[in-house]
Amino acid sequence: MRDFPLFEGVPDPNRDPYDSNQAIPTLLVTRDREEFEARFPDLEIVDVSWFSFLVYPLSGGFKRWTLIPEPVGRRLLELEKTLEAKLGRWFGFRTMIVLQKK
Repeated sequence: MRDFPLFEGVPDPNRDPYDSNQAIPTLLVTRDREEFEARFPDLEIVDVSWFSFLVYPLSGGFKRWTLIPEPVGRRLLELEKTLEAKLGRWFGFRTMIVLQKK
């Protein structure tokens, strides 16, 4: 069976919500886009952008620890903003997907 993000299964109520698979949004709008569009014909994918490729992993994401101090993180965020249009698609850890109901 193919690994598909829209696989229907029984949710585990004891699972930590932070133990998510962050690849699912990317898979839905790239590899499995045709399947997504077929299953949800009333939704149109209007825009997709990828971002957070430097600061997110260095800051620890949603964890309490961080590898960089806040002033360095702020400067890296500025640098990221200038680079994300070109590099975000290949290095981004986060995805913004805009859907519109048809």
